[in-house]
Amino acid sequence: MKKLLGIVVLCLLMSSNAYANQQFKVELKNCGKMSSSGGYRAANVYFIDATNKSAASYKITHVAFYTKNNELMSLRPQHETLGSFQRTNLMITQSKMIHSMLDKVVIMCEEF
Repeated sequence: MKKLLGIVVLCLLMSSNAYANQQFKVELKNCGKMSSSGGYRAANVYFIDATNKSAASYKITHVAFYTKNNELMSLRPQHETLGSFQRTNLMITQSKMIHSMLDKVVIMCEEF
């Protein structure tokens, strides 16, 4: 009986981590020579990597979350400035969203 209970508990623990690191695409809009290697989600927190590969400085103004049908799920203001040849890791908490529907994140910038 103890072995069976141990197996059930182990299965529950392993199944809860199945969606812990969901990866998604990242697109950049009006961001010049900035790039992103993508992003991933852990629980309700989204982690996005962005690198400025130019001498110009850019300000990240908004981050948009889209479904596979290109429907806007959420639009969040963001206040992050990237200097020339600088890298940043954005950490965005999104608690009121159906995470399984997310397809891509769009980062919107303006030259600073």
